[in-house]
Amino acid sequence: VLDTSSSMSDIKMQQARKAVKYCLGQLKPEDRFGVLKFSTSVTPFRDKLVEANKDYVEAAGKWVDGLRPS
Repeated sequence: VLDTSSSMSDIKMQQARKAVKYCLGQLKPEDRFGVLKFSTSVTPFRDKLVEANKDYVEAAGKWVDGLRPS
């Protein structure tokens, strides 16, 4: 879960992104995962848990990189 509310300064947001991407990097192929961003509402990376395969992990990392405080 990644906080993207307006209280997240640039440094906090960078640290949060780094932490989520570290977690993504620790997943094993047999794992499933979900990533959520929240501010005034909650938005999932995908609507359900997904396999921790290379494609989903890379896509989630790119999704996290694109998140900005709102």
